[in-house]
Amino acid sequence: MISQLATYGVVWWLIFTAVAFIVACLGRFWGIIAGHVLIVIVVVGLDLQWIQAEIHRPGWNGQPDQDFVFIVGVFLRVLFVNTLLLPISVLGWLSRRMLTAQSAT
Repeated sequence: MISQLATYGVVWWLIFTAVAFIVACLGRFWGIIAGHVLIVIVVVGLDLQWIQAEIHRPGWNGQPDQDFVFIVGVFLRVLFVNTLLLPISVLGWLSRRMLTAQSAT
């Protein structure tokens, strides 16, 4: 599973991390939810792009259960990516709270 997540590449992971932190910082609790929904959309898009590339490779012969396997795989990757990014979102939310508390004093 971890090796599959590495296929997103460093750039996408930096984008995921930035989105998780910045959106949580700006939007507080609802920002955490919005950031993770945005990340879900991007991960699903990247996985759809990946599966399309696999389907169009020469020699690919589809099997009946591939759709189910793909859906389960996407769900697990989305769950894992968002779980890994949840602490980053919490840090973004806490940093906003700390900035607000400092400006009030």
